[in-house]
Amino acid sequence: MSESSQSGTPPPRAPPSFDAPHEVASRPGHRNAYIKYRENDALHTTYTLPHTYVQGIKHGIAKRPESPLIVFINARSGGGDGPRLAQVLSRALGRAQVFDISEHRPDAVLEKMWSNFQDAEKSGDKDAAYYRQRLRIIVAGGDGTIAWVLGTIKKLDLQPAPGVAIIPLGTGNDMSRSFGWGGLFLRSSIKNYDQVCCTLMRVACAKPDPLDCWSISVTLPTRGLISPMPHCISLAEPKPEQGQQPLAARGMFWNYLSVGLDAKAAYGFHQLREAHPALTAGRISNQWWYSWFSCTSGWFCGAQPITHKAKLSIIPAGGTLWQDVKIKDDVRAIVLLNLQSYAGGRQLWGAAPLTKKDHVKGLKEPSYNDGLVEVVGLTNGYHTGMVMATSGHMVHARRICQAAGVRISMRASHTRADGGHSHCFLQVDGEPWRQSVPNLAADEPLTVEVKHLGTSQLYHNYHDLEPSDPKKQQQVMLAKVDLTQNMTPNLTPNMSRTTSHNSAPTPKACSSQASLQRPGDSKVGGSKVGDSKVGDSKVGDSK
Repeated sequence: MSESSQSGTPPPRAPPSFDAPHEVASRPGHRNAYIKYRENDALHTTYTLPHTYVQGIKHGIAKRPESPLIVFINARSGGGDGPRLAQVLSRALGRAQVFDISEHRPDAVLEKMWSNFQDAEKSGDKDAAYYRQRLRIIVAGGDGTIAWVLGTIKKLDLQPAPGVAIIPLGTGNDMSRSFGWGGLFLRSSIKNYDQVCCTLMRVACAKPDPLDCWSISVTLPTRGLISPMPHCISLAEPKPEQGQQPLAARGMFWNYLSVGLDAKAAYGFHQLREAHPALTAGRISNQWWYSWFSCTSGWFCGAQPITHKAKLSIIPAGGTLWQDVKIKDDVRAIVLLNLQSYAGGRQLWGAAPLTKKDHVKGLKEPSYNDGLVEVVGLTNGYHTGMVMATSGHMVHARRICQAAGVRISMRASHTRADGGHSHCFLQVDGEPWRQSVPNLAADEPLTVEVKHLGTSQLYHNYHDLEPSDPKKQQQVMLAKVDLTQNMTPNLTPNMSRTTSHNSAPTPKACSSQASLQRPGDSKVGGSKVGDSKVGDSKVGDSK
C-alpha cells in the first residue's frame, strides 16, 4: 500500500484521460500545492443548509441570487496559485459550483446542467429559467482553457449563451488583458474576506462584450499528411457516401492563428513543458523559456522565408470572392490577429495610428467584434525582437491586410532528398503543432481556411483590480446595483482593441446582473466563508 493511501491523502490526479488543451493536460507545475488542494477539496459538505429554508431570517439571504456563478478552473496552472485559488473559490461559492477542468470536462458539465434546467422547467420549476438566463461562468486558467470553454458553449448551442468572466492563470493571458481582468493573477485578490468579496463582485458588475469567433478548416489532400493537432482542432473523417473527399480538420479560435517561426518557438516550449513540468512551473520561468526558444528557432539565421511554403489569399471586407495577396520574401511568420494582445500583451498590429499608406490599402482601426481579422508579418530576429521588446509601441509587425476570410495554401517549394514530406509549424490560441505539408511534386497543397463564425460573449471588467480600499469598492459596487433592468442585457457595440485594460476606469453603473450575495453571509462554525478556517489555515492565506 502506498504512503498516500496509508495516510488517507488522495493521490494527485493523473493527467486527464480525455482530450484537453496542453495547459490542462500537462502535469501540475507545483505538485505539493496541488496535493494540498486535493486534500481540502475532499472535505464533505455535511454542514450546509439550502438557503430556501433560511430565507427571510437574515437580511441579504435571497432565495434567488441575482448573479449565479459556476467556475471552471485549471488547478494545474499558475504554479501554487491554481490550487490555492480553487480552494478559496470552493469555500466561497461551494464545491458544487467549482469544477477542476482537468477532471470535469466543460461539455459534460454544461450539457448536464442545461438538461437539468430544461427538466426542471418542464416540471413547473419557475426558478430554473431564471438561473439559466442569469448564469455567469468564471474561467480561471490560460487562453487555452478559456478557448476550450468558449468552444464548448458554441458547440452545444446553449440558449441563452452564458457569458464568461476571467481569472488569469496562464503565461500570456491575452484574453484576460483584452477584457480588463489583468495580465497576471493577483494573490491579493484572495488574500482575505474583503478581497474575495471584491473579486466576485467584479464578476457580477462586469458588462457583456461580444468577441468575434473564427472557424479554422485544415484540408489535407492525402492521409499521409495527418499530424497530431491541438485539442481545439479535430479531424473529420469523410462519410462513405462522400467518396474520395479530402480529409478536413476543423476547429475554432478567438485570439490568433500563426504560421512560421513564432509557432516553432511555441512548439519547443510546449515540448519542454510536457517533458519537464518542473522547469515551467511559474510565469517568469515560462517567459524566459519562450525567449530562449524564440532565439534558437532560426529568426537570426538559417530559416527560409514563409513564402517558400505558403501563399496567402483573402476575402476582403464586404467581398465574396477570394483574392491573392503578395507576401514579401523577408517574412518568416504570418499571424492572424483577432485581439490586439499577443504573447503576453504585445500589440503586433501596433499602437501607432494608421498612416496614409495604411489608408490607401483600405485599413482601419482594429476591433475585436468587427468581423475582420488583421493579417501581419514578422521578418527577421531583429525586427521581431524590437516588436516584442517594445510591445508594438515603437516598432510593430508589418501590416499586410484586414480580411473577412483568409486562406493559406501550403506546399514546399522543394522535394526532400528522402522523398518524405516537409513540415511547417502552426499555432492557434497558444496551442502549437508541427504539420506535415506536401512537397513540390504533389498535385494539391494543404490549405488552412479561416472564416467568421459569429461571436461569443465575454464579460468586460471596468473596476480597479487592486483597490486601495477593498471594502469601499464593495460599497460602491453594491450601491450601483440596478435590479429594475432586463435580466439579459444587450451586447456592447464595437470596442477598439487598441485600448489597454490593465487598469480600467470605474463605470458609472453596474450591469443589471450586478448584485451578488456576500460570501461572508454564510457561516461555517462561526467563521465567515471569506475567512473560514480548516485547521489553522485561512481561505485566502492557506499554508
